[in-house]
Amino acid sequence: MWFPDKVTVAPDTQAAFDAWAKRLRRQIGLSGIDLSRDDDLAAALSSALSFAERYCSIHILPRTVEVQCTSFQDMERVPVAPVRSVVGIGYVTAEGLANTLPTGCYELHPDGLSASIGLAYCQQWPGVRRDSRITVTAATGFPDPASVPDDIVFALVLHAGAACALGGRDLIVRSETVDGVGSTTYGGIVEVTGAQGRAVEALLQNFRCWPLA
Repeated sequence: MWFPDKVTVAPDTQAAFDAWAKRLRRQIGLSGIDLSRDDDLAAALSSALSFAERYCSIHILPRTVEVQCTSFQDMERVPVAPVRSVVGIGYVTAEGLANTLPTGCYELHPDGLSASIGLAYCQQWPGVRRDSRITVTAATGFPDPASVPDDIVFALVLHAGAACALGGRDLIVRSETVDGVGSTTYGGIVEVTGAQGRAVEALLQNFRCWPLA
């Protein structure tokens, strides 16, 4: 049985948001020299990142987390992804003493979004105190913003673009004027945002991981 993970070293979002904001500006039609909505863009990207991570049950930006389980057998599937490395595995001995597994006792099998931790050759799991928890400390997330898959980045920018439209003047609205007839508008929240939401989910579908939130 696994328990919710706890972030011990939070991700640095600045570099990623700087890169993604450039794409977001192009999408919503903001000039590169117009800095009046920078705070809105950062908030929209933060919201998009949070949505994508919860929707997929993955960590997109690199961080360090602790996640606990009740048995070494639980490690046949680690509930955080992607896992880049295992920092350490702590447990409580049968005598009630806190201890750490030697790194040579186990090995990480990253396997994309389906990571597992198994015994190294000729090793065995130690005995643990009943009702205690085993703590796995791991480095998770993609290594850097440049390594985040394009489908995820595109989904983040689409989601953030919809949030910007909802949070201020609807930048997705377009208008057309015909001489002698008048003008009309098209696009906007009702017409476009629903399609964007479906596109975001479609882009993220291949990255949905266990456990599904």
